[in-house]
Amino acid sequence: MIRLLRWCGVTALTFLALMGAGVVQAVQGDAATHVVASTTELMRAELARLPVDEQTELRQLQGLIERHVGLHIDFDRVAKWVVGKPWKSTTAEQREAFVVELRKMMFRTYSQALTGLEEADIEYGEPKLSKSGKGAVVRSTVKRPGGGPLAMNYYLLKRDDTWRLYDISVAGVRMLSTYKASFKERVRQAGMDGLIQHLVAVNTRNAN
Repeated sequence: MIRLLRWCGVTALTFLALMGAGVVQAVQGDAATHVVASTTELMRAELARLPVDEQTELRQLQGLIERHVGLHIDFDRVAKWVVGKPWKSTTAEQREAFVVELRKMMFRTYSQALTGLEEADIEYGEPKLSKSGKGAVVRSTVKRPGGGPLAMNYYLLKRDDTWRLYDISVAGVRMLSTYKASFKERVRQAGMDGLIQHLVAVNTRNAN
């Protein structure tokens, strides 16, 4: 099961005037791709040294995700987007509590997905930039021994001259879109506090 999860995720994180704006965008695209590729290589190197033990591997992987991938995730923007309009009416305490639980959930999701990363062959395609040059999609194809290619895309935004990850898609399914749909219904039924309590319960259960 651990091996299977590894392939599905490889992912828990390279883009953007020889002829004017064209070269600028190429440089930006390379920078965004570098964020994704260099972080992935760090993960691959450390994963290769981890023992394959089903009881401890996910916990070890989660630690790696927090140290490496977490540095490149814009959690404030992610939280605002997945909650949607209700975010405007939340208190500072609610926002802080929600981000804490969202981080835990995202790190665990990434750790499940990244199992087996060190054995994968990863190819990066041309990044796609937004017209403003502040958004980018880094496209990659993950090839595993004995399996077909898996499309994995990374969505980044440039903030304070730094590319920050805010979403990821595997085989065309975007992680945050999945979160957003379930969170919206939970907030509608139980409010923001109800959503936070739900995430606390889920994260506590998964940690055991």
